[in-house]
Order: sequence, then structure tokens, then C-alpha cells
Amino acid sequence: MLYTEPQLFRCNGMPQFAQFLGALLEEPFSAHVNQECRQLMPIYGAASALLRPIAEGDLEHKVLTQGGIAKTHRMISTAYGSLMYNMPLILEEGFAGLEPNGYERSYTPLLNAMKRAGLDKVTSVAYLEPDGGSRKTNRMFGVGRFGFITIKYEDDSDFAKPLVFPYMSAPRDIMRREGAEQLLKDSARVAFWQNHDWFHNITAGAINKAITGTSPDSPMQQYGQELMSHAYHTNSFRNQGEISFGYFGSDLEKWAMRIQREISAVLMRPAENPVYDDIQRYLKTFSETGLAGDKVVMNDPQLTSAEYTARVLAGSLVRAVPFYHRDTQRTLRRCISACDSAGHPEARESLQTAFEKIYNGKWAKQVIFGGGGYYADPQIYSTHINDMSASAVAIAFDEAKDSLQEYAKRKRAARDTAPDLKSAFMAAAAYNDNFGQAAPAPRLG
Repeated sequence: MLYTEPQLFRCNGMPQFAQFLGALLEEPFSAHVNQECRQLMPIYGAASALLRPIAEGDLEHKVLTQGGIAKTHRMISTAYGSLMYNMPLILEEGFAGLEPNGYERSYTPLLNAMKRAGLDKVTSVAYLEPDGGSRKTNRMFGVGRFGFITIKYEDDSDFAKPLVFPYMSAPRDIMRREGAEQLLKDSARVAFWQNHDWFHNITAGAINKAITGTSPDSPMQQYGQELMSHAYHTNSFRNQGEISFGYFGSDLEKWAMRIQREISAVLMRPAENPVYDDIQRYLKTFSETGLAGDKVVMNDPQLTSAEYTARVLAGSLVRAVPFYHRDTQRTLRRCISACDSAGHPEARESLQTAFEKIYNGKWAKQVIFGGGGYYADPQIYSTHINDMSASAVAIAFDEAKDSLQEYAKRKRAARDTAPDLKSAFMAAAAYNDNFGQAAPAPRLG
């Protein structure tokens, strides 16, 4: 099984999660990497359209095609032996101790569920939330928390492989609404397009191993990441300007958020685009399930289903396009129209307020659309972010290539070369094949 469809797990759903994971582990790691890269092709295409015009030097011009960015992601995932998925899981609050208030939790229950399911290959489970769980008393935008579950497993190769699942938590009260499970799965499809974890997967391993969960025995850890680490610690990404990084510096997250916003703006430039297609799917579910007409205020959070729905949408769109963008406005209009048609016209003001409040937040104004806290002119910040990203992808490609080639060279010289290293050898040799535009990937679902 490959992870191509949204997955939702209730608070008592650890056995179901173990079953899901067991099905994934039946496929080789390389199959998961290849499928994830296929699903990301539209994003790579938008990234290429943004970054290739500013490319400097032969390597950047070659790597910053749609196919070249896909190749870089595939190679870096192979070199680190770590794959970060871009589509989040939906987890009901209470799943494996993931509560809305409090960060301390034990990994043991989830690990035990996997052992009971016979998943002896799984060696460790870890949770991580950005900024170390600083939102422990608040749901993001009042709707849920965001974080990662990292599952590390042995696959009979020389090093353990982590699969990193982003997740969005959902309050118990919304899960009790009829039709909410499908709505939340549709929200994961929308979130796929605005999530920047694919960029973390390419660039972040050298500075934040807690995110990627990489093994010290991986090719990149043994033979690479010197260039990327040097760039992080000496401010030597191209045109980095005033931006600087600490080992767990928040600028790492700000960088990924801003480059994804720049890429999303390109992806959403046409009136017909994959992001709005999935927003329409979400709104159709909202209308057809009766959630648009649900006037009951939940106990926790104290929102109606319509207000919750609007916040989820605004929380995704704010990462991509401004408030007065065509897609933001037609999404808001359709939310209001669905409520009007369902006999809930009084929701109009609260939906408008939800969008405006999220877009007027300091985080949105500064990090997503502003100067990042560094510059008065947002365009100067965008220029730095784009230049840094172009050079970071090229560096990641170079390091992945070198580390995989060195790894393959040493394995060929050793007597105990494992047969499953074929994918690593292929990735090591892949740097000199076609970097041209690839065909768009099939749509999710």
C-alpha cells in the first residue's frame, strides 16, 4: 500500500493506525519515495517556474526544472533514508495522548499497538511539534494542532528508515458531527498543497535531525551534508542577507513557510488549479452533509460547524494567497452561500470575521506576506527567500549525489552488499539523466 488517500484515526484508533502502517511497510522504501514525488509534481512545476528564471550557474539551471527538483527530492530522501509526507494525517484529539492542552505524552502506547500488530520492524516512535510544542494551550487558528509522528523501522538494509507523517488534530466535538469525517479528510487534501514539508525534506536534515529522524548510518550522514551545514551556519546561501539560523532556529520554519507561499501563488495563478479543485470538493462535502446548516455551538471549541469549516479553509489559504485574491474571495463567498442555502444566514458575519481575523494576524502579515521581521519591503524578503531556496535545492542535489555515489562505491567494494541497495545505486547514477520537464502527476484520488 502507498499513502495516496487521506487517513483519519479516532482517539481509540491506534490498532487501525498500526494496520495502516503495516500495509505501508509491505512496500519498499523506494516505492514510497517515488509515489510521493509523483504526487508533488504540480508543486515542483510551480517551484521551477518561480526559481529557474533566477538560477545562477549550470547546476542551478539544470536542477531547477520540474524534473530536476523531483530528482533532488528523490535522491535526498534516498540519501537520508527519510521520507516526509506532505499530506497530513487527521487525528482525533486523544489519539495516542495527543491532547489539546499539554505537550507531555508517552510514545509507549502507540509503539505497543504496533508490537501487538506484529510490526516488529518498527524500532521507535517520536512526536514533534514546531517550536517544541509552544502552542500547548492553543489550537492553531482555534481548530487543531499540527505536528509530526516519526516511525522508524528496519527494512533489512544497512540503516533504519524513518517515515515522517505530518498530522492535524481535530477536536472530539467536531468528530461527533455527521459528515465531519469526510470533511476532515477533504481538508487534508487542501492542506497537501500548502504544506511545506517536502521542502523540509530536501533542505532541513542537516540542521534539524529531530524533524527528519535520519539514521547516523545513512549515506548522507556518513558522507555528505557538509555543504548544507556550512551554508546554515555561515549564512552562505545565495543572497541570504540578514536571515540567520540557529540549530533549532524559528527562521527555518519561516523560510519554508514563505517559499511555499511564493510557490503556491504560482500554482494558483490559473483560475482552474488543483488547490481550488480540492477546496471545491471540501465545500461540496460541507454543503451535502448538512454541516453548513448546523447551528449548534460545540462545547470545545465553542464554534459552530460552519465557523470551524471556515477557519480550516482560511488557515490553509492564508499560507498561499492574500485575502483579496480571487480564490480566497470565491471560497468565502461559497462558504456563505452554502450556509444561506442551508437556512443558516446568520453565519455570514462569523465566517467573514473568521477569514479576516486569520489574515490580519501578526504571523500572516509578517511571515507570509510581509518582510519576515527583517525588511520593511516584502519584495526584498521574497527575493532573499527565492534566491536562498534556489541555491539550497542545488546544494541538496550535489550533496545527495556525492553521498550516494560514495556509499555505492564502498558497498561495491564490500563483500556484504545487500541486494536492496539497487535503488541507492540507481539514485547515485541518476544525476546525469534527463532533467527536463516531466509529465504532470495523476491527481490525488
